[in-house]
Amino acid sequence: MVLSQSGEVNTNPYMFTINTSNGLLFDDAIKFYMKKFSNANIILVDMGDTNEKTLRKSFTTKLKTALGNQNLSYKVVNLTSSTSEILKAMEKNKVNLFVPNSANLPLMKKLLNKWKKLVEENTNYRISMLGHREWLSLASEMKSLLYTCDTYIYSKYWFNPGNAA
Repeated sequence: MVLSQSGEVNTNPYMFTINTSNGLLFDDAIKFYMKKFSNANIILVDMGDTNEKTLRKSFTTKLKTALGNQNLSYKVVNLTSSTSEILKAMEKNKVNLFVPNSANLPLMKKLLNKWKKLVEENTNYRISMLGHREWLSLASEMKSLLYTCDTYIYSKYWFNPGNAA
């Protein structure tokens, strides 16, 4: 076990890092999402968080770059958008993957409550959400909302709320 920022950790099967850099974490998360949701309708959600850290902006920028490199388009809605505006951005024949640009927990609660209603009232759409690792701090409290919104959260560690161990 080593603490290393070198690329050797990615190629040497006898090494692993316990402190993955945010850049590597974002790159790996984006690779996973690009593979899992390769045919999805990507919808970025502007949360209106003017205090958002540069970290989330970095993730969003990397995601936009990866989408551009694959010639994939994305749409943008706001947290304050009406249901009809959100539905206009959605597609019935694809998974609609919503990607919020903020990890702010009070805004996350507002977002998930709004999207829960959207999911329940529009069962003819397939809806998923990409969440941020900070959301895990409220996973037990918000578990049903996270499941209802089919939320995927990237993290440096493994977390399974269904497993007490």
